[in-house]
Amino acid sequence: MPYSFWKSVKIGLLVLLPFFFTSYISPLHEKNDPFPYHGEYKLRILGSQNQVLTGAIDFETALERSAGGNAISTLNLRLRNDQKGNAHSFGFLISRQQGTGAIARGTYRISGKIDGFLNSFDGVFAFANIEAMGELPFFAKNGSIYITDIGPDSLRGSIEVKLESPEGKLLNIKGNFIAVRRRIE
Repeated sequence: MPYSFWKSVKIGLLVLLPFFFTSYISPLHEKNDPFPYHGEYKLRILGSQNQVLTGAIDFETALERSAGGNAISTLNLRLRNDQKGNAHSFGFLISRQQGTGAIARGTYRISGKIDGFLNSFDGVFAFANIEAMGELPFFAKNGSIYITDIGPDSLRGSIEVKLESPEGKLLNIKGNFIAVRRRIE
């Protein structure tokens, strides 16, 4: 083979080699990850409020049985910030009939009307308590939770929901999160 061919191959490898070393990103704990070792979220309240909410997030999963004996997979996300003046908490319960598969990567939509938890449901139930918005809780009206990455001890995703208070106040919430499995204390 001619010398120019090998020289071209070497130069090509030298050009491509840095891309191999810099293009690998760990799915949950990248070096530049804003949430490296504990669960955190960043949510924006869109509309007239325009506020950013941050705090800690954790999750737990369970396999339960309905009153009829059907297996139900659940994932419970708990978001909270206890700082004075910015205190708030959110709860998201994702429930899925076991016949449709365990909770994994995917889109989970807010369930319409939930009459009770005893009958079980497929979808998401969500609520929020935001100190600055008053004492009444907000409940999810519509929207989705997107789980983009799930592992044994962490999961990553985004939230886009519309919440409504009993008084009729509406909040549009949108943001990202990385949650860690809840530790039993």
